[in-house]
Order: sequence, then C-alpha cells, then structure tokens
Amino acid sequence: MIYFGDYIHNKYADVFNEKSTGYMNSVISASYRMRTLINDLLSFSQVDRKSLDIKTIDLNKLMQQVDWRLRNGDQRKESASATKSTGNN
Repeated sequence: MIYFGDYIHNKYADVFNEKSTGYMNSVISASYRMRTLINDLLSFSQVDRKSLDIKTIDLNKLMQQVDWRLRNGDQRKESASATKSTGNN
C-alpha cells in the first residue's frame, strides 16, 4: 500500500489539488502506521517462544531515573556522540 500510494502521489502530483494531496498524504501516513503495527504484532508474537526474565522492579526508582534523564539528557547518547566525533571506539 505504501508503494502504491507513493506511486500515485508522485505520478499525479501536478494534477492533485491541495485537498487531494492531503488525502494522499493521509493514506501514505496510515500505511506506514499499519506497517509498524503489523511489525510490532509479529515481534510480539515471538515473545511466547522466548524465555521471559520476569523480575520485580521499583517503579519509583525507575521514574526517578527517567525524570533525571529527561531533565539532564541521556548521558549514554552524549558519550556515544563524543566517541563518534573523536573517533575513539
């Protein structure tokens, strides 16, 4: 559906008015969301075949860590960027 929508959108871009272009963009966007949903469902279906490592976690501590990362930036991303920019592995 994505490729067909892109094909129609590109082939008739000069013929479409603003409303038609909006409809085509909606169709293409919905197609991408559907693809993501299908891929997620396929991934989820594999969970049953794998061994689950279930453990208790402290959600308050987890939320504090998430809050800190949102406020201060994720240091792992920054250190990875620094490593890439300096060429160190």
